[in-house]
Amino acid sequence: MINSFTVKISKYILALILILSTYISCKNQEEPPVPFVPTGSDLPEYRNNFGVSWNGVANLSDNLAYAKQMGYGYVFYMNGMESDPLSDNLYFFIESPQYNSYSRYINTTLTYNSTKTDFYNNYCTLKSNDPFPTNLATGWFADANNFSAELDFQQKKVIDWAVADILAKVKAIESVNPKFHFGGYSWDVPDLQGAFYNKNKADGGLPTTLKFWTGGDYGVIYGNNVHDYSTYSDGTAEFYKALFVATKLKYPFFKTIYEPYSLYDQWISKVKDRADAKQIMPDLLSQENREVTFLDDSRIFATYGTSPLIDKEHVASSAPANFTEPANRINAAKLAMNRSWFNWFGRVGGTGDMPTYGSMKDVPARLKLIRVLPNWENINNTPITSRTWNGILYKSPKAYASDSAISVIQPKTGKQFIVFLKSTAVVDLPAGKTVKSISLTDGLFRETTDAKADFIITSDNKIKPLGSAVLEGCYIVNF
Repeated sequence: MINSFTVKISKYILALILILSTYISCKNQEEPPVPFVPTGSDLPEYRNNFGVSWNGVANLSDNLAYAKQMGYGYVFYMNGMESDPLSDNLYFFIESPQYNSYSRYINTTLTYNSTKTDFYNNYCTLKSNDPFPTNLATGWFADANNFSAELDFQQKKVIDWAVADILAKVKAIESVNPKFHFGGYSWDVPDLQGAFYNKNKADGGLPTTLKFWTGGDYGVIYGNNVHDYSTYSDGTAEFYKALFVATKLKYPFFKTIYEPYSLYDQWISKVKDRADAKQIMPDLLSQENREVTFLDDSRIFATYGTSPLIDKEHVASSAPANFTEPANRINAAKLAMNRSWFNWFGRVGGTGDMPTYGSMKDVPARLKLIRVLPNWENINNTPITSRTWNGILYKSPKAYASDSAISVIQPKTGKQFIVFLKSTAVVDLPAGKTVKSISLTDGLFRETTDAKADFIITSDNKIKPLGSAVLEGCYIVNF
């Protein structure tokens, strides 16, 4: 027979086990760390962003170093950035975030297993009931044998899956480096009707819509799937809205950037009459087209409903096809005169007369400096009344651009960045300031050797080069 003492001991042991198991269970179910939520004053200016994410993949650290040297608080995310200490205290945009959720490119020369074909058939947009992969509506062609399969946003289950996966990706990046903060999303050439192509662009392919295959703004339903939204356009809009609502719950400060080729034709005209137009508008609308004539297009800034969809302080230009000095000077000056912005988006060149650059080190100094002129003017709060542009010369108390020189005062540091293009150039220095040093910079605009002896500082506080050896390089003046 078991005595009472043994029974008591057994009860104590059971109680102890219960307490320990409860403690362990609670520890395992602790809430994850609360996402970093800065106050408004902590946030850098998102409209001044370093958007290079397709070029220079092998030079990831260079991109981060350049961004920090230039005072960019926001960068476009590139795989591996979170593992580089230089990402500390920066914010990142994920470009076209839905493409991070699956292997988007289909290689028509390969055979796929049933698991993969089931995913593409059930989650991607179909143009027909033909066998896989000829049933898939073709997106961007990487080459003749590889095309992008596009998610079927007419299905709510696809939207829900994509939103959850995107937020999981954000969390995974931040978990590697909690000092690298999520900043928002960006989309290249967004179109509610989808990014579809009729065939490889190299073979004469052009952007198209689902109507090319199905006769309307809709895809073909696979198996027992259901199209919750009657058009692909409505489905895409629902994706944006669902993603924005879910993201705002965790990151109330996040921002969005779209870059259509043309602000009006490729975006405003397509959404302006929608009841949900304002819900799917970005915080910054950037144009890829090499011109900035959109600044004079009243249709973009007109009132739709009860208010405009966008204003001039929330539009930008990326103009990746512009290489010449005059073209970039004109764009920068017009943007500055309208408090608009000038950024890179995705790539550096590769079209028009702009070469393809694999690293920021290779980009001419004049191109790098002219890109920040409007932005630094805006961040410096240079009054519009103090900004002048006569079609040739841009000038303000803190910036200068002509065919002979480019000069801008960097916000916060007060340093003056100058690129001399002609040996006859003369640039004003800030009134009341004394030059402490002048440094030549490297390809990432980091200060290197002393160069004060290469310039003349006049009695009326102007700087000019002693010869042509300094032309096309960037120099930083400290006061």
